[in-house]
Formats: sequence, structure tokens, C-alpha cells
Amino acid sequence: MKKLSLQSNGEKIVFKEIFEEFIRFKTLQNLSPETLHYYDDCYRYFLDFFGEEAVCSGISEDTFYSYLSN
Repeated sequence: MKKLSLQSNGEKIVFKEIFEEFIRFKTLQNLSPETLHYYDDCYRYFLDFFGEEAVCSGISEDTFYSYLSN
């Protein structure tokens, strides 16, 4: 399993990859199916806003605030 880090290692990590790792981790923590479904809904809403091939390095504080005000 790839370690998630905020440090840049030169890779263009797509938001989808990070989300899949996140869901695997939360599933192992035995979260309820409803909670996992909620996370998936939030993820899909964000992708509708930011785009399917969202690269994590392109997500900034401004992106976040634009999403919230949308």
C-alpha cells in the first residue's frame, strides 16, 4: 500500500486514487455502510465541481472556498 503524504514526490496523484485509499482505510476501520456512502456522495459532488481527473496538487485553498460557495 502506498503511504499517503502531503509532501511532493513528483507524482501527479489524481484525487480519485487518494479517495480510493481513504475508503479502503475507513472500511478497515469498520465504519458503517451509511458513513461510507456519505463519503462517496461528498466525493462525487466534489468531482462534479472539480473534474474527474482532478490532480491533488491543483486543489488549493481557493479551490476549496470556491467549492463551498458554489
